[in-house]
Amino acid sequence: MESGPEVSVYKHKEFRVYLITRFLMTFAVQMQNVITGWYLYKLTEDPLILGIVGLAEALPALASALFAGDLVDKFDKRKVMMAAFFLYLVCGIGYTFLATDYAAGISTHFVVWGFYLVSMMLGLARAFATPASFSILSYLFPVNRLAKAAPVSSTAWQIGAILGPATGGFMYALTDAPTSSFIVCLFMAASIFFSSRLSPKPVIEDKSKEGLNTFKRIGEGLRYVFGNKIILSAITLDLFAVLFGGATAILPAFASEVLHVGAVGLGWLRAAPSAGSAILLFILSLKPPETKSGIKLLLAVASFGLCMIGFSLSTHLWLSLIFLFASGAFDAVSVVIRSTILQIYTPDQMRGRVSAVNTMFVGSSNEIGAFESGTAARILGTAPSVLIGGSITILVVALVAKFAPSLRKLELKSLPH
Repeated sequence: MESGPEVSVYKHKEFRVYLITRFLMTFAVQMQNVITGWYLYKLTEDPLILGIVGLAEALPALASALFAGDLVDKFDKRKVMMAAFFLYLVCGIGYTFLATDYAAGISTHFVVWGFYLVSMMLGLARAFATPASFSILSYLFPVNRLAKAAPVSSTAWQIGAILGPATGGFMYALTDAPTSSFIVCLFMAASIFFSSRLSPKPVIEDKSKEGLNTFKRIGEGLRYVFGNKIILSAITLDLFAVLFGGATAILPAFASEVLHVGAVGLGWLRAAPSAGSAILLFILSLKPPETKSGIKLLLAVASFGLCMIGFSLSTHLWLSLIFLFASGAFDAVSVVIRSTILQIYTPDQMRGRVSAVNTMFVGSSNEIGAFESGTAARILGTAPSVLIGGSITILVVALVAKFAPSLRKLELKSLPH
């Protein structure tokens, strides 16, 4: 393993394969999100249905996350990730079928409920893929290199999240929903192929924990997270910021009702936050936020809320893109600091379970937030719902800053390397 501190993480061959694997699956899933979101909104013209799709994905992810994390800790991480990626592919095939004229000819209700069902399967796949992918990274580098590797890994995700939505929008405009969705399946298959090129990632033995049943092991992971004030504060801050401040799920409604753009415009809107994140993540991979990290985290999340308020008030595409781009850049600070804390503080034999807890509270908040956004948009209107959500995000930052002094004082450079 090329692990000397002077060696670039990019020179690690297996890490490059890992990055390609992560990029391809992210690219495919984000491309699929634009295609299915636009198709479903044009079919129903109801933002609440978009929110319910998000909820349908979140519920199985929440229900199975802790068990998935424990499974990851007990089995080969690569095999778990490949199995989850295969389920992603099955979901992609399901979405492709639901987008056909044949499915629409049965009934609109058939298509909508089909989307709910496939989204539930997607949530189950994500519950296993996330902790497996998180755990694999720690096999590639020693602890003192993870502060460099984690932002690079996040950058690969963000690049996929930039290119995927834009490509999805263009493919939808150039072809149709079934064709573009089928192309998504090809990228998912490619990701599965590259994941098979990774070496096995077996269980790291912990003799003192032999004989513990599943529920006791899960309890151990929960106690670790809730007993660590730094981890808990960072997760809580991110949870509420994403839950109330995001607008991703109702972007099809913004594109259609507020900005009056089509599928291509929606693709740009979906890609803009990830573009901002990717650029800042690259900068942070070269110069991690190791000093005054807690203050930077709080300011970044507050700035994210301000960007969402600005976005809610904009009626021009380019101004909206600027606000979304900036929101992604500020969100990158949170991603880097939180992922670095998790990678450095988490014991190797507990990475799956700790990542699963993080997935429950942060990862699934995207989908729960989607339901909140869709419901608020139905009741309050599209733009007012985001305005209120951004304001709540700023309020949450103020509360966390007041009641979590350990987070305010966080210095990444002083963490145990």
